[in-house]
Amino acid sequence: MKVLFNSDVLYDFALPRPLGDVPKWLVEFCQKAKQKDANVVFPETTILELNRIQAEMVNALKEQLHQAADLLAKWKILDNNINLTGAIPERDLIAELRAQGINAMVEQPTLDDFREAHRRACAHAAPHPQRGQKRQVDSSDEMRDLIVWIMALRLAKEHNGAVLISKDQIHVGPAGDSEAKEAKLFRVRGASGALRILKAETKAEHQLKELLAPAWDAIRSQGFPIPTDGIPLYRIIPRYFRRTTVGMEASANVEVQVSEAQLVSAEVEIFVSDKRILRCVRLTSILPQPDNCPSSFEVSPDASVAVQIDDYHERMTALRNALEGK
Repeated sequence: MKVLFNSDVLYDFALPRPLGDVPKWLVEFCQKAKQKDANVVFPETTILELNRIQAEMVNALKEQLHQAADLLAKWKILDNNINLTGAIPERDLIAELRAQGINAMVEQPTLDDFREAHRRACAHAAPHPQRGQKRQVDSSDEMRDLIVWIMALRLAKEHNGAVLISKDQIHVGPAGDSEAKEAKLFRVRGASGALRILKAETKAEHQLKELLAPAWDAIRSQGFPIPTDGIPLYRIIPRYFRRTTVGMEASANVEVQVSEAQLVSAEVEIFVSDKRILRCVRLTSILPQPDNCPSSFEVSPDASVAVQIDDYHERMTALRNALEGK
């Protein structure tokens, strides 16, 4: 499967920064995608847009540096003029990713991609919003957005599926639903959504999901408006796992999908007995707080869970008893 990035989710990648200082989230995403045999693709259109953003910001930064140097010279704080040549080196975004061990690929649009994007732009065809529906972004980006869209559809058809990560309404809006479904093109607004589609998760994330599975019905009974068709977990960020004298505790931040357009986040604490029974799940800091749901609550599923609990307490007790001749 191919994973494509639109430029609007890579804004921090284009910001002026030291060479090789690639955003950590992007490196981790590419590594997790590779583990799931997914290839990360950067449309040439995206790279050109990032280069433009970077050039504008670098030029503004250079101007500020020159103004600072002039001010220092005016007040005779410096004896000689500062040599600013090469102070902010040019960067190759793809080369920086590859230096991190990431096989980043650039996909160039074909002539057919250009022609189809041109046709749709002129005809206001999907995924362009229907007449009367106002776009939420500057329409001057329309041709660029359409090229990325056409490339994503092509790659999805060629590789039995693709994921397009974009915040642009023309990419994730309902006008492109039917075409995206037919091509097996999944559209998400961020990297976490893409990882969910790829089923890329750490061992800790998987274990937390397993622990929470028996609790969803009880959580729903407290007024938390989660759907009944499966576990609605959208994202989970482990905080800690720790052994206690009576079992195990775990903590995480979770986001659940309560409707097509709404996510609700909460801090979750999980308590498991040494008999591997899920005794308590506590939810706090629920935001945004749903109607008829408290801002914090706890449930007691008392369900058996498959979890590894280190039995070092028992082993230490047995060793101590053996040494004492008990």
